Amino acid sequence: MHCKAEFNRSLLQVAEKLYWQVTCFGRLGFVSKDGESAQTRAFFERVALVRAFLEMMQTVADLRFDDAEEPVCYNSALWPNGAAVSGYTSASSKARPTHMVNTYLGTWQLTWTGRRATGRLLRAAGWVWREEGFRRAVEYVLDLQHSGLALVPADVTGTLVTLSRLRAIVTNDREIGLALFGHEPGSSDAWLRSDFRDDLPEEGPANGEVVEALIDRCLSAVDETRDSTNYDDWFLGQHYLGDVIMSLRQTVSTHNEQAPVALKAVLAQLEEVGADAGAFISVNQLRAQRHPFCANFINAALLSRIFKKQAGDDWERRLSKERLVLPTALDRVYKEHDAPLPFEWMAVSPSLAPVLAIFTDHGPWCHWPRVVGNPLQGDPMVEGQPKDWGAEIQTGILASIDLTKDQRHKEAIERLESLHHAFPWSDLVLYELGVAFDEGGSSDDALERIETSIIVNPLNYMSWHSLGVILKKQGRMDEGLLAHCVARMIEQRSRPA
Repeated sequence: MHCKAEFNRSLLQVAEKLYWQVTCFGRLGFVSKDGESAQTRAFFERVALVRAFLEMMQTVADLRFDDAEEPVCYNSALWPNGAAVSGYTSASSKARPTHMVNTYLGTWQLTWTGRRATGRLLRAAGWVWREEGFRRAVEYVLDLQHSGLALVPADVTGTLVTLSRLRAIVTNDREIGLALFGHEPGSSDAWLRSDFRDDLPEEGPANGEVVEALIDRCLSAVDETRDSTNYDDWFLGQHYLGDVIMSLRQTVSTHNEQAPVALKAVLAQLEEVGADAGAFISVNQLRAQRHPFCANFINAALLSRIFKKQAGDDWERRLSKERLVLPTALDRVYKEHDAPLPFEWMAVSPSLAPVLAIFTDHGPWCHWPRVVGNPLQGDPMVEGQPKDWGAEIQTGILASIDLTKDQRHKEAIERLESLHHAFPWSDLVLYELGVAFDEGGSSDDALERIETSIIVNPLNYMSWHSLGVILKKQGRMDEGLLAHCVARMIEQRSRPA
């Protein structure tokens, strides 16, 4: 994303992170739950605040997507007139971040109410086909799946199979509208208003182009997941692998042609990867009640021992290349028993933790402590025994406030940093740490902590207020004023009616 220069530091970074969190609700499949369990108050309060903040940034700071930043897709109620139905983001497009938030919510609503999203996916893919060709339309559908918009693999499969059937009868890309609607809509608005033909092909085999595109995407996803540089990326990669390999399996099942031996070998390997990705997701969900945010690799050390016995000298290659898609960055860790786990691999980041917490039914999730132990060597444990961690946080914060009152800023910061190490997902600790740094004269350090506290919990108006104070101290008056406006909006919304 980008915006006016006077807003392109703190507030732009916060906007990008909060929008990314919205997409992660879909990327992790949490919103594919049934309506009752998906539509939680915590979810809607966060998304509503994010949408309101993005709206303010669009109005005041001219917030826009970058070119080709991610796929875009229309929504039925609030799509801007004249904007492309679908495709990819453009700095000149009328479609802004808030329009895509509305699209996410609208598309997820189809799942919540038990309906299929294939109609929306097909209409959107058809427009991309018309503008950029068939193969690009197939890639676009897969990009919607990767971005968390297309939740159900069967919807992706159904869309791709229908595109395949249409491919057999459409010889001119510009005439795809005729095949879809029985006439050629003259504009993007007309494309949205047109009804599908009654005789659209609903069944039939997928063609070779679709199967090839799916295999390419699956192999790329395996490589990208293996090349992850932190636990967030690897965690999200495992979820995407499970979905896209499921779509491949479903699509290939419709493909009538006899697959060559080489293709069968690739499919067999991807089946194994998909099974392990599914196992990872299942195990992670089962263990979420104990330590929901810590790293989990399904005890790769045990797997390494099994493979070493079964495959002899070839066990390392088979473990890293064929099973679980373990990250290359951790080669040394899962080969050597005592190798330390790098910090960025110990747990999900404060950016991803709130998304996990909302849909794993953890109440005061920001009070969960860091875990100890190497998840590659066994099951990590929470530091200490279960207790009132919220009280521990409160005690630590009050002690730091007393130190600050006595002008003992260094000691206050040390106390809070120790508390933050134990409770890295607490917005309250991050907020107080930012205030302590600011009062100690380190505004850059203060700004970093306050920004992170907002990303963890954007509903805390005090964090927005402090962000505005720090920004104004640094001479960034426009950013500071907008941060104060957000703080006031949240404070007014939180007052009892």
